[in-house]
Amino acid sequence: MQSVGCTGLQEIIITHWHYDHLGGVPSIVERFGPRVPVRKFIPQIKEELKPGEASRDPYVIWPKDEFHHLADGELELFSLCVVATSMF
Repeated sequence: MQSVGCTGLQEIIITHWHYDHLGGVPSIVERFGPRVPVRKFIPQIKEELKPGEASRDPYVIWPKDEFHHLADGELELFSLCVVATSMF
């Protein structure tokens, strides 16, 4: 991140439950501090986990009560640094 000019994180946004999108969240929060909110749109109905990467219970990786709800249409991008993480 430093090589591209990023000095911190405003928030972490989870797009979907695949392990390669969620698996690195605990280490990122550990690095940047607990004040970085982890956000995801969480529908009223429980999301069905499909076979494959999404079949792991995401709340084992990051507890449901620690997600900050992202409302539909709420996200606005001001400046963006993307960090890809993988646990492989």
